[in-house]
Amino acid sequence: MKNTFLSLLAALMLASLSASAQVAECTAPVVDRASVLSSADIAQLTTATQQLAHEGADPRVITYTGSDTPETVLAKDTQLCSAWKNPSNGVKSNMIVFMVNPGLRKMAIFSGSAYNDTALSVAATSDIKRNFMGPSFRDGQWAQGLLAGLQQSTQRIHGFVSNAGKSNTTVINETPTDFSGLWLFLKLLLGACLLGLGGFGMVRYFGFRGRRNLAQLNAITAFNTLTTNLNRLSDYINEQTALGKKISNIDRAYSLIAEEYSSLATSESLNPNEKGLTIEQYESIAARYADMNRTVQKLQQGDTSTMGQAVVPNHNHNKWPKFSKKGLEKTATTSTTPSPSAKTVTHAEDEPVHKYPKPDIYPRM
Repeated sequence: MKNTFLSLLAALMLASLSASAQVAECTAPVVDRASVLSSADIAQLTTATQQLAHEGADPRVITYTGSDTPETVLAKDTQLCSAWKNPSNGVKSNMIVFMVNPGLRKMAIFSGSAYNDTALSVAATSDIKRNFMGPSFRDGQWAQGLLAGLQQSTQRIHGFVSNAGKSNTTVINETPTDFSGLWLFLKLLLGACLLGLGGFGMVRYFGFRGRRNLAQLNAITAFNTLTTNLNRLSDYINEQTALGKKISNIDRAYSLIAEEYSSLATSESLNPNEKGLTIEQYESIAARYADMNRTVQKLQQGDTSTMGQAVVPNHNHNKWPKFSKKGLEKTATTSTTPSPSAKTVTHAEDEPVHKYPKPDIYPRM
């Protein structure tokens, strides 16, 4: 359980790091997913994007790998990056994205609505790709081709604005506040809290269930131990009776205990095999059978001195005969040897003794 909870928490942390990296890419001017640009190339391209940004644009440079088309990559990034969107959740009008896939040898220039029909029209972007970016890409010079595209776009936007007048072209630099990272963090935090609470609840539940099962097992063990000792005591009484020995003290004590045993064994509230009892109930059952078992063990040793003080539930203590050590000695000295043909053995007290049946050994588990 503990290992499972830690694994889930680690997975959430990895997901958080991955999401944080995605957010960082959304705001970076140059993202080299294809790993074809050196640190010097990235620095040079970043400077070129800053020059283009001075003209009111919001440029991005992306290299990537895989089988996706530039249009697919653009759609995915736009969906993930709130920094690319205007307050109406559309693409910002001043966005310009330069993209190249070295493996597929595909390139693209995407521009917002502010430039589609002006400096970066379809004809203009086709010219930039064919005559300025394409020659460098054919030679594997990825940084040079992207730099040429940035510089040509900067020049054309600057020239268009100068010729037409800045008042004729209104470019809104829309930069909404990006809360995607904060919302992601809050979601991950909430998920971790829910997992923690769930794990704690499971530990508490299985811990309680284990303690209750252990308490029931202890109660069943006490019951089975008492059953075994009662059977042994019954055998002892029957053997001694067959030999004609006077054991009426133990005989009467056994009779009371056996009667109490039968009463407890048939009570649902005192049955250790009953499902669904509380831990306290199982512990109480185990304690009651353990007290009776200690009394039976003393009887097995021939000790009846504590019969008057023995505590057996549902019996009045006055029912237990009180025997002293002197009384036992007197009984032992007055015992007689019966005739082998006698059917009933009579004790000094002239009380017939019958063979007691053994209790059922080990109830169902």
